[in-house]
Amino acid sequence: MTKKEEKERREDDRLITILPSYQMFRSIVSKPLIATNEDLRSEPPSYDVTPISSAASGDVDYFGGVSMANSPVQEINEPFTSWDDTILANSHKLKRLTSTNRDLASKLEVKIHLTDELGMIGVPATIIDPLSVEYEQGDVINGFVTIVNRTTTTIPFDMFAVALEGATILGDSKRPVVQNPKLVQRFLTMLDFNASYNDGTLDRLVSDNNNPHVHVARLDPVDNTQVFLDIRKVFEPGITYKKFFTFKIPDRLLDYSCKPHGLVKHLQLPPTFGVSKNEVLTRLREKWRDHADFKPEDVDHRSKHPDRKYASQTNDFCLEDTSVSYCVTAKIIGRAEEYKEFTRYPVADAGKLANEYVVANEANCYLRVIGRTDPAFELNRSMINQESKLLYENLMTKIEAILDKAQQLSQAPKSDQSTEDEGLVPSVSVEESQKLQQSYYSQTRSRPRSSDKYEVYHKYKKRSLMGHSKEIGLIALSCHKKEIRASYVPLARYPDKAPNTTIARIPLEVSFVPIGNYDPPEIISTSVQLVSLTIKTRSLPIPVVFHPDMLFRNEGRETDNFDHITVKRCQKYAIELSHHMRELGSEALGIDKDMIFDIKSLANLSSKYNVLKVTKTYVTCGDKKFESLASIPYKSVTQETTKMKFTKSFTLNVDMDSVRMIGSGTNSQPGEFCLIPDFQSCYLARLYHFKISIKLSNGEKVSIKVPAIIQKYPSSLDFNSYS
Repeated sequence: MTKKEEKERREDDRLITILPSYQMFRSIVSKPLIATNEDLRSEPPSYDVTPISSAASGDVDYFGGVSMANSPVQEINEPFTSWDDTILANSHKLKRLTSTNRDLASKLEVKIHLTDELGMIGVPATIIDPLSVEYEQGDVINGFVTIVNRTTTTIPFDMFAVALEGATILGDSKRPVVQNPKLVQRFLTMLDFNASYNDGTLDRLVSDNNNPHVHVARLDPVDNTQVFLDIRKVFEPGITYKKFFTFKIPDRLLDYSCKPHGLVKHLQLPPTFGVSKNEVLTRLREKWRDHADFKPEDVDHRSKHPDRKYASQTNDFCLEDTSVSYCVTAKIIGRAEEYKEFTRYPVADAGKLANEYVVANEANCYLRVIGRTDPAFELNRSMINQESKLLYENLMTKIEAILDKAQQLSQAPKSDQSTEDEGLVPSVSVEESQKLQQSYYSQTRSRPRSSDKYEVYHKYKKRSLMGHSKEIGLIALSCHKKEIRASYVPLARYPDKAPNTTIARIPLEVSFVPIGNYDPPEIISTSVQLVSLTIKTRSLPIPVVFHPDMLFRNEGRETDNFDHITVKRCQKYAIELSHHMRELGSEALGIDKDMIFDIKSLANLSSKYNVLKVTKTYVTCGDKKFESLASIPYKSVTQETTKMKFTKSFTLNVDMDSVRMIGSGTNSQPGEFCLIPDFQSCYLARLYHFKISIKLSNGEKVSIKVPAIIQKYPSSLDFNSYS
């Protein structure tokens, strides 16, 4: 048993798992934005928790003006107590009193401290830096929250909640960082009932023996702090309250996190990604509270010399307005009328806003979470990709069937129909590629193009001194159709997370079929690029899992990418569907809202590409290591038609620790960027692929793309065992 496992076992033995009562659930987890009789106060105004419309969020409204009155799908009215209507789910929408009143942050102070061991009364704790640890599934987060009332009067509250939250935030890069984000998806909310306010005096440890119905003040002799909150929901002046918390990072997300699609890949724990706007705001508030003369650019993560106290730690090539973040949060929530001394509303709005819920003060402790891969999930990746391909093509087939039906119903001549998007018309290079494939297979008398290989073809021409060229054969560069696995390389400050190996192995084959009596060409050199692709939706959840065939097709053109293969296809369908729905109506076409939302989501996807270079590679063939591809001999194979075919099989070994940004050179500073593990979620995805190029003796290049998986593999298991 490792030290980590032994520590977790000790903590599990000491802690009591709290099963909340109905009253605790209603007063904490499902406490609604609209006040109930339990609040014993006048009702605050209700909040609009309807998802932001696509038009407001910058989407192209392909179906604007289309009536859905005849849609087969019926609206489902959820009760007001659903999670989407609770305070915890909408706490990011509440006003922050500390945003307008600097004094309140110092008079009602809330701080979060992480500790290396389970916090207990009477036991001194060792405080740790939250960003000194890179957390993963199963890791335990221990610590405590302190609340101090430095005023001379009691300060009331309606709710005090301590939670571990995971959130995907989609912002608007055209707006300042202080503006509210367009969309916030809380995919993880773990509430510590003992640390949060509740009406009972609960046992947290096995050794505790509290009477749950009797509130008794209890001090921690280590620092003379009060370990129970006042049953009257007030903070007394001059008293420091302390609440211990413990969270354990889950192995996966709940099925509810991927609603309504329930995609398995979307339930994997996403890594910390980008810099959350809320994290930036937290830093701004801290500086504003502690330093009267601070400048916002001092904590701007986009500046050349940023204050790197962010969980992302370094550049991870995330979109500027997008993030995945984890944090331990402690919030004091009450009604604005309770904080008149600290509230600064305009006179005209004072009466209207007096009863609304506000966050009196809060503390956020952001964490870096990079989950390790799930062995069961990795072993089933091939099956998941096949399922993903079937689901995607099934959606496309349904849409195409509806469009065909619409064509028949409209009884319009073909010339009047919408023209295809120019980006979807096969280019000359695609036609040329298809001809090369046919030529290659006709000359080798082999079976049709293999579906289990990625292959590219190239006419090899011999150049003369006079500048003329003559075609002397065909070259095929191929790789077995599988995803190349590579280990996540952590930042240098997390040496305990270093993988067993940083080498990714790419099996390749070069084939040459001569036209006449010619020798195969020499391969002068190889080069490898790693392409990072970030995909995000605008507002609607992504209805599919992206598989390699949606990213590239090795067709030898500049438009061989995700934008043209997938997004433009869906944009074309969305435009045509919108046109026919306006003309014929949704009932006549048999289309429902779910399908419209799905195609609209895919048509509004945006992407970001980052191309990096690999500076260290070497070639192996069998058990031997070769200096270059030229030193590996060709093998000749006689075809049935007596034509010769030359082949050369080898493995290209890529050192992931040598990946550098283009233009930075081989001596770039370590830690200037980080390649996080690939992931896909309902609103955001990160995918990778290699682009391998071989340079021939005539100076031309042949390039092939193969999908890549970057994951944090268990230290006890070589990732190649998944192959």
